[in-house]
Amino acid sequence: MKRYKISKDCGIGWKSSRIGLQAVKRTSYSEAKRYYEEGLEGLRGVGYQSGVTTALINLGRVAFQLGDYKTSAATFAESLALACELDYPHNISQSLIGAASILTRQHHPETAVKLLAAADAIRRSIGIIMDMSDAPDYEQTRSELQQQIGQGLFAYYWQVGSTLTVAEASSLVHKFYTSGCH
Repeated sequence: MKRYKISKDCGIGWKSSRIGLQAVKRTSYSEAKRYYEEGLEGLRGVGYQSGVTTALINLGRVAFQLGDYKTSAATFAESLALACELDYPHNISQSLIGAASILTRQHHPETAVKLLAAADAIRRSIGIIMDMSDAPDYEQTRSELQQQIGQGLFAYYWQVGSTLTVAEASSLVHKFYTSGCH
């Protein structure tokens, strides 16, 4: 893995991202978006790709909270593609969870359950415990999906999704994003 010298741009990128996180905690999503965009620019400026995937996920979450599903889908799809390229399973999982959240709100529950299950399988396979700050959104998406399609279908699609490869899950996201379903 390439090592990066912490430059002014990279430092600004991370600082802006931390300020964005504080804005999210205050539910100031428009403010958070501004800081996350600034952070993304700084991280892209130095070519810090793993940081870029994280910044894109943060932007996708904020866009989701603002109801801008088109932007949210685009940032999760970009983050997923980059995380796959970098073989960065944690951010692959986070991008899939974000995409599942959008599909849930857009009433595409079957695909959303598959993506959520794939994300969960990836997370478990590498031994990552879900961050407490991510758990409420994950649980809300899961609950919405169970309400939309019922326990039986949820369990069926969860089983299917838990066996998807990263490439298959990525293909589902790509299909969603390019089909105009957002």
